[in-house]
Amino acid sequence: MEIKIKYFLYIAIFCSLLNKVFPQISEKSAPDLSAATSPQQEEISPAQSYNIKTDADGEQYIEQTLSWPKVEHIREYEIILEKKDETGQYFTLQQIKTSDNFLTVRLESGQYRYSVIIYNLLGKKAYQTPFTEFNILKALKPQINSVSPTLIYLDEPHDGTFSVKGLNLLPESVFILMRLANKEQLSPLLYQPDERHRNADIIFDEQMFDTGDYVLKVTNPGGFTSEIPLLIKFIKWYDLTISAGYSPLFILADETILTYFNTRMSFIGGDFRITFIPLKRRFGYVGVSANLLYHRMAARMNTFNINMNILQTYINAVYQYPIIKGRLVIDIHGGAGFVFMQNLTFIYPHDIVSDPFTSFYFSANVGFSLQVYMWKRLYLEVKADYTYMPMKDMFLMTVQPSITLGWQF
Repeated sequence: MEIKIKYFLYIAIFCSLLNKVFPQISEKSAPDLSAATSPQQEEISPAQSYNIKTDADGEQYIEQTLSWPKVEHIREYEIILEKKDETGQYFTLQQIKTSDNFLTVRLESGQYRYSVIIYNLLGKKAYQTPFTEFNILKALKPQINSVSPTLIYLDEPHDGTFSVKGLNLLPESVFILMRLANKEQLSPLLYQPDERHRNADIIFDEQMFDTGDYVLKVTNPGGFTSEIPLLIKFIKWYDLTISAGYSPLFILADETILTYFNTRMSFIGGDFRITFIPLKRRFGYVGVSANLLYHRMAARMNTFNINMNILQTYINAVYQYPIIKGRLVIDIHGGAGFVFMQNLTFIYPHDIVSDPFTSFYFSANVGFSLQVYMWKRLYLEVKADYTYMPMKDMFLMTVQPSITLGWQF
């Protein structure tokens, strides 16, 4: 009998020590547990905790997380999850024990509540929280079945409008156009879904389009997404143009030409240019051109006649920008080359002719032009070039307007 009394006494002392080291949780010290819930696979509950995941078949679904503050020195939690039925009564949906302070679930739309039971280190029920109620609201998964156009040529007119057909295209849906190369995202200027939420017109700023692979992506409230690929490019990765036409010459500075020819102008001339554009981007087109200009100068003086050919060759860097796609292009160019004074000849009375004199000098030019496409790839070009020709005894500056016809290959 004495041994039994001592045995129970030892047990009582041991339990007392446990109670001091790991006190039980009472109602006065119970933590404030709150819901952190979210939509299910087809649901939404704003400002709640959830994750969108994708299964092995590529289908998206939503997992919700119920969480509560962590309590130290306990054995485990037990979560009672209930759902309200059509009669307004709650029934137990799940009853799970866990050592974590959260529970991941996949719930359908409806009204729910849950309570957390806390067990102390002895495995006894220490405290049960009041039931916390929450709603799971429906979230519709969008689906893009088709979009028109799927291919856009930047060198053709396009107003930035896309027609989309699909399902669950809601007024709250968010569309973006994303370039895959740099993840640049464009937001629409206008989004108009129909009443059935199956068709929509979306307008983007076409000035922001650049070459590359894109996706048109829609995100519905709750995070479900759908996307479809698009391609934006130029019809050709390069442009090659050839133009030729009429070009007069006007001398702005230096008196040498005026002294010998009694004029500052030449109305006999031509302009020939080949342009190659290998780089075409949203900001414009960049390339190089080779330009040949010819002018004839002749004059009758009192005691002699004089004539000369002026040849100019330039290699220019070229920048072009389509002001109106397929119709109007501005061209800015500049570079360097050579000017040739060819066959300068004096003719005196009695058919006395001087030996022809030819010389060449360094020259630089800068200019611009407007190209107006009239029919298919045939264009009319109006151009003006300023040239600077530093010579040994001359300082020649000229303006050379031209009007040419060109063809883009």
